[in-house]
Amino acid sequence: MLLWTPHSNQDQILLNPSRFKVIVCGRRFGKTTLAINHLVEKAIATRQGLFWYVSPTYRQSKTIAWRLLVDIYHRLPKKLQKGKNEDELWVQIGSSRIELKGADNEDSLRGSGLDGIVIDEVASITKYKVLWEEVLRPALTDKKGWGLFIGTPKGYNHFYELWLKGQDGPNRD
Repeated sequence: MLLWTPHSNQDQILLNPSRFKVIVCGRRFGKTTLAINHLVEKAIATRQGLFWYVSPTYRQSKTIAWRLLVDIYHRLPKKLQKGKNEDELWVQIGSSRIELKGADNEDSLRGSGLDGIVIDEVASITKYKVLWEEVLRPALTDKKGWGLFIGTPKGYNHFYELWLKGQDGPNRD
C-alpha cells in the first residue's frame, strides 16, 4: 500500500537494511514525514506490534508529529482504522499501535517491549545516554526491534557521537 512518495534521499534511507539508522539532516528535509510514514507502514505490516515516536518532550511529540500521524491514519482504509486517542497520543492501526512519547520522564517509558522506535530531535534530549542505554534499548531487545535516530546537528554532542558510531558500518546487533 503506497501511503506517500519519498524523495530520492528518503528512499535511500528506507532501502538501507540496517537495524538502526542515524539520520542527520538539515531543516525541511522531511525527517518527521519519513519517520511517521515508516512507523505507519511497519504498523500495518506487523501483527500486534508496538511502535513509539519519542521526542525531547511529550508536548513536542504532540506539536511535531500528532497532526501528521492522524492525517495519515485518516487516509488509511477504514478496516485498518481501529481507534485513536488524542489525550494519550496513540493510534491503533490494525492490530498494532503507534504511541507518541516524551523523553522528559524516562521512568514513564520503562517496561514495554517495542517492535520499532523513532527518536526525533536526538541532539536536544538532555539525558539521552540514560534514556537509550537503560530504557529504550532494552525495550527493543526481546522483539529485535529497529530504531531511527533523527535530528538536525547541534554541535559536537551525543548525537554527533551517535553519527560517528554509524560511520563504522551497519549496526547488526
